[in-house]
Amino acid sequence: MSLYRLVRIGALVAVAGALTAAGLTYHHLSADPYRASAAALALAVGCADFEPLSAPGAAHEQGTCHLDGTRVTVATFDGAPQQRAYAHRLTGLLPRFTHRGGAYAEGDGWAVVDGAALSRDVAARVVDRVGGTVREVTAPAAS
Repeated sequence: MSLYRLVRIGALVAVAGALTAAGLTYHHLSADPYRASAAALALAVGCADFEPLSAPGAAHEQGTCHLDGTRVTVATFDGAPQQRAYAHRLTGLLPRFTHRGGAYAEGDGWAVVDGAALSRDVAARVVDRVGGTVREVTAPAAS
C-alpha cells in the first residue's frame, strides 16, 4: 500500500471520527450514499483495525475489521445495481453453500456482514449505531 493511500485513509478516518464525535452518523456524511469510504463506514460502526480488501466489481470499497471482537466485512457500493447484486449473493447464494440463515446490516450504499456466523446481534448493533436495516438471510429448506 502506498504512503499516499495510507495518508488518505488516515485523513478520512480522522474526518469521520470528528463527525461521529459531533453527533453525525455515517449516513449523514454524504448527500450521495454511493461511492463512500469503507474505512469511514468501519469507523462509524465502531470497528477496530480496518483492513481494505480488493473487491473488483463486487463493491466500490470493501474491507474487514473487528466489531466488538467479531470480524466483519464492510462494503460500500458504486450504485444500487451493484448493491442489489451483493445482497443477492448474501441472501441467495451464501445460504445454499453454508446451509444456514442469519442476518446482515444494510443501508443506502453500504452493507456490514459477519460472514462467519451471519449474526443477527452484530447486524442489530450496526443498525443501532449507523441506521439502516437488518436484512434476514433464510437457510434453504432441508431436502
